[in-house]
Amino acid sequence: MNQMMKWCLVGLTSLTLGGCVSGDRSLAQLKADGNALYAHEEYDAALSKYDAYLERKPDSVEVRQKIAQTLGKLAHPVEAERYMQTVYDVEPTKLENAVGLARARVEAGHIASGLDFLRRYLDDHPEAEGYYQLAELAEQAGLPDDALRAYQVAVKLDGQNDPEPHRRLARFYQNHDRPELATIHWRMVLWFDGRDPEASAALRALGYVPGPSFAVHPSG
Repeated sequence: MNQMMKWCLVGLTSLTLGGCVSGDRSLAQLKADGNALYAHEEYDAALSKYDAYLERKPDSVEVRQKIAQTLGKLAHPVEAERYMQTVYDVEPTKLENAVGLARARVEAGHIASGLDFLRRYLDDHPEAEGYYQLAELAEQAGLPDDALRAYQVAVKLDGQNDPEPHRRLARFYQNHDRPELATIHWRMVLWFDGRDPEASAALRALGYVPGPSFAVHPSG
């Protein structure tokens, strides 16, 4: 093979590879542009970028999820629910997807359906983070009793080993004018860190002098 032919083959190979890389970069750029626009709250423009991406790669779960979030921001909850359903159907064991679908249902006005769906998911995949999300959705829907039950389950799951369930429950009680119960759980937070800044500030605001000796064991 003469030198000229070798250079021609190399050139053709480079063009072919360059075309593939260029296409990949275009997809990546569409997603990056969409994410940047979303971050700047330019949701209509972001949606157009995500739609263009999905036309070329319709099986992208990540971009379908971004479309659902963007539709939610644009007050199109029914369409958002439809996209989140497809995301959940592909990856039904991921907490993020279950929460996303539950939130989409609640925002679409299907409050009981959304909360019941997430409860059933958490029955099969119990974890404190999921119950925090359930509690937040319940509060968003104006159901504080449901939120309280979710936080209490999180305490049962992780409260012996982690201050976060007590912190969440203390905030809940504080926000709902139940200072005595808030105090108990802030003191439990101190059990894990006697100088916890949030717990210390909250207890001072409640009229106490916090410190390691004021801590209460999580078992109550």
